[in-house]
Amino acid sequence: MKTKLFFLIFVINLSLFSAELSISIAPIPTPSYVYVNGRLLASGFSPFIISKLPGGLQNIEIYNNVGPFNTPILQYKCQIYINFNEFVGLKFLRNGQYIVEERYNLHPKHPHGNNPGHHYGHDNYKPNHGQYFSYTGMYPETFNSLCSVLQNQSFDSNKLIIAKDAILKNGINASQLRILLSYFSFDSNRLELAKYAYPYVVDPQNAFMITDAFTFSSSAREFMEFINH
Repeated sequence: MKTKLFFLIFVINLSLFSAELSISIAPIPTPSYVYVNGRLLASGFSPFIISKLPGGLQNIEIYNNVGPFNTPILQYKCQIYINFNEFVGLKFLRNGQYIVEERYNLHPKHPHGNNPGHHYGHDNYKPNHGQYFSYTGMYPETFNSLCSVLQNQSFDSNKLIIAKDAILKNGINASQLRILLSYFSFDSNRLELAKYAYPYVVDPQNAFMITDAFTFSSSAREFMEFINH
């Protein structure tokens, strides 16, 4: 049974593409040190280009030698999800906040139409600050394969293992997550997956859509409290 389960996980994994990150900060006279997921990947002066990142959740910390005796001090910190095969351009502001200036696929060789009834496309989204970037989530063929695999599983426990692995490796959007939750029999398992998946949702402003997948209002309320905590 375990061999079959691991084989199913292997089948739905999307080929991994490297991600690329550009970071710019306000000009300062001392060098900066850029850490991504705890590793020093760039140093010197802005802007920074970091290539060959694994897709997924990126924890970014930027230090400057502005302390006594040039002691490195943490100046900027953020957490952002970057899809495989994606370029993201970040700009940190003097107040410590950041904006996404650019977001696009590095190798757009996977053109897909949108399936009727569900939005999986690569359409541009316009956030309030005026920058345009692309929300994709899981590629349609990967998502369809995942749905097929979940449909053929009898137990929620197996579905959780498969779904978590796919989301970790491919990302997901709110609409896709809502659909995945419908394959589970119990709200407790839906809630577990929703909480796990939320950091990987590429359009968190649409998280309200996910609440529609729960049977009980208490589960929907707990999820909203979780993401707003």
